[in-house]
Amino acid sequence: MSEISERLSFTIVNIGTLSMNKYWGETERKRAPSATCTLLDVDGIHVLVDPSPYPEQLQQRLFATTGLRLNNIDLVFVTHYHADHRFGLELFAGKPWLMSAAGIEEWRAAAPHEQSLINAFSPAEKHLPAGVSMLATPGHTRAHTSLQACTREGCLVVAGDAVMTRDFFAAAEGFHNSVDLVAARDSIHHIAQVATLIVPGHANYFVNNSSALSRPAS
Repeated sequence: MSEISERLSFTIVNIGTLSMNKYWGETERKRAPSATCTLLDVDGIHVLVDPSPYPEQLQQRLFATTGLRLNNIDLVFVTHYHADHRFGLELFAGKPWLMSAAGIEEWRAAAPHEQSLINAFSPAEKHLPAGVSMLATPGHTRAHTSLQACTREGCLVVAGDAVMTRDFFAAAEGFHNSVDLVAARDSIHHIAQVATLIVPGHANYFVNNSSALSRPAS
């Protein structure tokens, strides 16, 4: 677990959406998907997590929500290789693009046609600022990786698609396209044990109330 950082803050740059949300009674696609994009400010080091909106929209939202320009971003971290979490990646050419080493290898095996893009990523293990650590959260993909940071408000987990929305968290349920729904459930339970604040992959952040979390049958 990361040490408590007195100088770590986070801002939601983009609140993600699901194309179809079963908890809203939807059985078909209703909207374009996008992922929640989060800015971590660690003592002036700016880490952008999951640059989901398309470039023009992301550039506008970054400035509107943080006052920062593109050149103020120091690092970009992507939780997993699905395209809706990196629509705006091209804005940050020349900046370090990071993913867990296992995530890069999973992507390499899954998408032979994207090798040149994959080669532009570096393993995040040695590049994240002090106070931010990776948390393995498999299930949505086998090497899905969240970020964890302990702040004055408690432990923050930027969960990516390990937690789709608050409803999926409460149900301890992965999304229907998860590669391993049992692992997805276990990752949600692990996040529930360590997180005070959770940034899900496709909704706004929320405070963890794990007493409401569904438990697997014994």
